[in-house]
Amino acid sequence: MDTSAVDIRPVTSGDDDQRTVVDVMTQLDQGLGSVEDLRALRSTMRQVVHLVAWADGQPVGFGFAGTWPGGESYPRLEADIGVMPTRRRRGAGSALLRTLSDHARGLGHTGFQFEVFDDRANALDFLRHRGYTEVGRELQFEVDLANAGPPSRELSAGVEIVTRAQRPDLVSGMYEVAVEAGSDIPGSEGGESSFDDWHAFEVERPTNLPENCFIAVHQDEVVGFATLQVLGGDTAHHGATLVKRAWRRRGIARALTLRQIEAARAAGFQRLHCETEARNEPMRRLLEQLDYGSLPSVIVLQGPLADEHAST
Repeated sequence: MDTSAVDIRPVTSGDDDQRTVVDVMTQLDQGLGSVEDLRALRSTMRQVVHLVAWADGQPVGFGFAGTWPGGESYPRLEADIGVMPTRRRRGAGSALLRTLSDHARGLGHTGFQFEVFDDRANALDFLRHRGYTEVGRELQFEVDLANAGPPSRELSAGVEIVTRAQRPDLVSGMYEVAVEAGSDIPGSEGGESSFDDWHAFEVERPTNLPENCFIAVHQDEVVGFATLQVLGGDTAHHGATLVKRAWRRRGIARALTLRQIEAARAAGFQRLHCETEARNEPMRRLLEQLDYGSLPSVIVLQGPLADEHAST
């Protein structure tokens, strides 16, 4: 396999570089929809690098690795690789993986975690051939906002839903919910995030606007929250929907989800997308009750860094 013709270049902060990697990812239908989305991601994530693979003067693939705030000490970075169909099995993917591995190794990490749609056989074969195994599965759901949202059921007595724009003083209460409820999500990795790390992830991200963060409150106690994430395009995205253990099965998650639907529709989006771990039965049932349709699921794979001298 000839890898000498592949040139791997890091993406800088320049407009041309960032536009190139976004264009490649868009053509491959792998993530980001705009340069603004890329900048928002890079401003939030830690230890992040984006790469572009070039061959014959053309961009033919991309690579990414990084972690969310609080994940710097985890053994694995999150990663993604994509190669144009005409350049597959010609060394670009291997070269990208080696360069990402050099980046991760230099930071003290020992492996990567990839998320791959279950209908992408080439990508799954590429990773399994390199020692990656499935450790989880994320189910994907989407609803057409023209038809979404049955009438809301009444909440428990004394519970109201406000936005973070209306009650910025509730942020510390949101963190308490995140610490308790986040540990119950199947497949969650790592220990408790510090308040600063959680704040950078949940509050400071440009995609998480305060008017799109919905907080369930009972007598000034935050008992749950959910955030509508706004990226480019005509589809909005659910953030995590978290409810304290003592307040579950009272319709709070349903009410928070309906508020996200209402906000996405009011903002002019056509669809609302949600991703949930396959073992998260309560959320899966809720989405099905609200007429969300299923999409191809995402397989979560973990495995080692590429050997520094590997050529395949």
